[in-house]
This record gives sequence, C-alpha cells and structure tokens, in this order.
Amino acid sequence: MKEIIKINTNENDITLSGRELHEFLDIGTEYPKWFERMTEYGFTKGEDYLVHYYDKNSSEVKNDDAEKMSANQRSAKGIIINHEIKLDMAKEIAMIQRNEKGKQARKYFLEVEKAWNSPEMIMKRALEIANKRVENLQL
Repeated sequence: MKEIIKINTNENDITLSGRELHEFLDIGTEYPKWFERMTEYGFTKGEDYLVHYYDKNSSEVKNDDAEKMSANQRSAKGIIINHEIKLDMAKEIAMIQRNEKGKQARKYFLEVEKAWNSPEMIMKRALEIANKRVENLQL
C-alpha cells in the first residue's frame, strides 16, 4: 500500500494531520476555515481530533500560549494551527468531499484500517504493550 498521507499510530488509535489531508484533497479554502466547516458535521474536539499550534519557523509546539490568542494574533506571531484527526473522522471527511481525491483518500484509509485490524498487527500491538509493562516493572 502506497502512503498518500502520513499515518501516525499509538497503542489505541490511528491519526493523521488535518493539514496533510487538506493538502491531499486539494481544497481551495484556507485550512482553518475548511477545518471549522468540517467540524460542523458533528466532530468533537478531544474525541475525534486534537488541536496543535506550531511556530511556523521552528515547528515548536505552542499550545498553551496560542490557545488564548485570536486567529489574528496567532497569524501575526507566525503561529499556525493543525489538527491531529482520528482515522474515522478522516474517512468521513474524505467521503463528504465528493470528488476523486476524496474517494482515493477514503479507499486508502480503509486499507490502513484493514491492516491495523489484521491479526498480525493486533498481536504486534499486544506484544509492544506487554514489553512496555515489563520495562516499567524493571525500572
């Protein structure tokens, strides 16, 4: 499977960058406006996605300070917003785009999900969790 959008995984979830999805889908609207419109479909902050702020010059995370600023203040300080979105949200967003890029993205996400749920990957995650627990016991 060819990676068309970078996928991130942890013990429980598959996530990806909202900005990367926006770029892949070739959306004409600016990212913050587009993402705000996508959240109107019923997605929940903290459940379906997380918000991250970055200094565009250093890629340093600026969540604490930036959360309190207006969009104009963030822009003036060179801080950009991104969202870490869960795979289920990404699939829905891809579907509602109703274009070829959305179709490609959704098909890719279904392949990622199928691989994630394969017996081999489930066993791999279980072993990784067990190894971490053993390491913590040894400390």
